[in-house]
Amino acid sequence: MGSRLKIKLMVVTVVALLPCSLAWAGDVFEINSSTTVVGNMKPYTISGDEALHEVAVAHGLGYGELTEANASVDPWVPGEGTVIRLPKLWVLPDAPRSGIVVNLAEMRLYHYFTKDGKKFVATYPVGVGREAFDTPTGRYRISQKTEDPSWIVPESIRQDNPDLPRVVPPGPDNPLGKYAMRLSGTDYLLHGTNHPFGIGRRVSHGCIRMYPADIEELFGAAKLGETVRVVYQPVKAGERDGEVYVEVHRDYLGEGDALWSDTIQMLAGRGFLDDTDSGLLHFALEARTGVPFVVTPEDAKTPEVAQAAGR
Repeated sequence: MGSRLKIKLMVVTVVALLPCSLAWAGDVFEINSSTTVVGNMKPYTISGDEALHEVAVAHGLGYGELTEANASVDPWVPGEGTVIRLPKLWVLPDAPRSGIVVNLAEMRLYHYFTKDGKKFVATYPVGVGREAFDTPTGRYRISQKTEDPSWIVPESIRQDNPDLPRVVPPGPDNPLGKYAMRLSGTDYLLHGTNHPFGIGRRVSHGCIRMYPADIEELFGAAKLGETVRVVYQPVKAGERDGEVYVEVHRDYLGEGDALWSDTIQMLAGRGFLDDTDSGLLHFALEARTGVPFVVTPEDAKTPEVAQAAGR
């Protein structure tokens, strides 16, 4: 990976090249073919009686990723003046850099697009299917885009809530929000929500929920027929400025029986294994903070990189 003698932390700049009149809701980064890590960790000081779910909504994060990154903090009463970490650092999923990619394990969506000959990725937190209603993985296309959708209540939901009507019209009581996009060949939607505190949680009957501002932005940017890849990757690996990052999320489907061997195989396949410290990797796999963690040997890391990764 070249000399590390003068490694500097590369600050990936949030896109300033997009029209200044556009209030961008998601985190947006310019990328190239070798980009695998975007963003930076950010400190935040709790004000007044803020709870973590309020901080998550205000800063475009999911509840789960914020609480995982701050596991020692009381999510309901963190306390005024408490400094927490905003996990605004991400390893990109191992998937084609086109269209929409949803990684269920981290409950986050990535939208790859091109503007003025430059490539970008916008990323947003999502809510996904709850236990027994897991959002299915697979390759889909956006087959329908609907503004002000009516919610035709599935029978499975009406069985649990018989007081619900068969159809909920557009409006503030509609759980689909103002925008919805259908995944081809399914009844599943990418849609908004009237309960933003559910973002970053397993809350739906299989649909993918987004904050209202985020789905409005994605709805306008995504094209009919655009590819949507839904993956489940509790472990991701990337490299930036000669440093190897591993991002580990809680394996809520319990598929991680071979987590160590699978991760070693992944790192080897991507050419990262020779630059990985086994002890640091073991720590990252055990901690599962959801925050990209530098696993490059200690004597090869700069303090700036280590700090950015929460070391």
